[in-house]
Formats: sequence, C-alpha cells, structure tokens
Amino acid sequence: MTAIGDAKRAMRREARTRLAAMDAQQGAAASDAIAEHLVGSDVAGSDVFASAPAVVGFVALAGEPDVSAVLTRALGAGKRVALPRIEPGEADGSMTFRWIDGPGGLAGLARGAFGLLEPGPATDRVESLGGGSLVLVPGLAFDGGGGRLGRGKGYYDRALAEVTRSEGVVLAGVCFEAQVVPRVPREDHDRAVHMIVTEAGLRQAT
Repeated sequence: MTAIGDAKRAMRREARTRLAAMDAQQGAAASDAIAEHLVGSDVAGSDVFASAPAVVGFVALAGEPDVSAVLTRALGAGKRVALPRIEPGEADGSMTFRWIDGPGGLAGLARGAFGLLEPGPATDRVESLGGGSLVLVPGLAFDGGGGRLGRGKGYYDRALAEVTRSEGVVLAGVCFEAQVVPRVPREDHDRAVHMIVTEAGLRQAT
C-alpha cells in the first residue's frame, strides 16, 4: 500500500458518507440542475454541448447524478451517443464505450455483468472520438484542478485512454457539489477532466 493509495481509500469512504446523506429528492433536483447546466453550458465562448458531434454519457449508479435527460436531448439533436459497457470476457474486465444512437437507443439497454444497464454486445464499439466530442465522466470526488477520484477499478482511466487520442475531446466531470473537494490525491495514470459540472454550475479546471 502507498500513501496515495491510503489517501484515496479514505477519500472514497468520506465521499460515500456524504452521498448517503443526500436524499432522493435532493439528488433528483440536483440532477435536473446539472442537466440544464450541461445543455446550456458556455465555456470560452463555445457551447460544448451544442457543438459536440458525439456525447458519451453514463447510466447513474446509486449516488451519481442522473444524466439521462442530457442523453435524450443529444439523441433528439441527432448526435452520436455512447455509453459504457463492461466486457466480462476480457482478461481485466475492461470497460468499453458503445454507440447507442441506432435502433433502440436508451430503451435498448439491458442488465450487464454487474446488474447495470448498458449497451448490448451487438452494439458498435467506439474506436475513437473526434475533436469536440463531449465525455461525461462520473466519479466519487473531483477537485478544481480537474482531479478525479473514481471507484478504484481504473475502468474509466483505461477506457478514456483508448478513445480520446484526438485533440479537442472535452472531458466533463459530473458530480454533486458535495463531491467537490480541495484536492484529490493523484497518481500518474489518473486522468484529469477539463471541467466540472455540478448543480451549482459549470467550472473550468484550473
């Protein structure tokens, strides 16, 4: 065990405690506000949602913001939309992103390896995202510098490295304001985000 690893574990415990104190009504209201900030966000004079050719989202776990309204809006606007899928047949239980903007859309999701709603095995895998694509990234904690604390499996760090080789892909950390901390402990492999979106608004990482 390392000092950074210990600090991450302690921060995960603290984050889960804060999330457990939020009731369902608070979470739903905060999720609605987050969706509004995302679809109307203006960063450096450019609306990141409106200009995005593709949006990668997530299906919320317990304690995560619900971004389904953003994905529905993206599908309605004719954007390419993708969601994570756990690939249990691969050696490390990897996560990939799969396109869902074909027939079925959000209604075509099915329970996957861990009981989570995800795209089916027949959906097309995202090989690479073009510049301007918007990736909504969940996490247990974020800091103002774009630091992100995940759940400890490394799924997002590995999956993002695979699909964000193009310049200009925008990573937006999505969380509740209670999950923003002064500093997230980081290691070399930890992927930072470009901005953070909470119910309080959108802020660029500094």
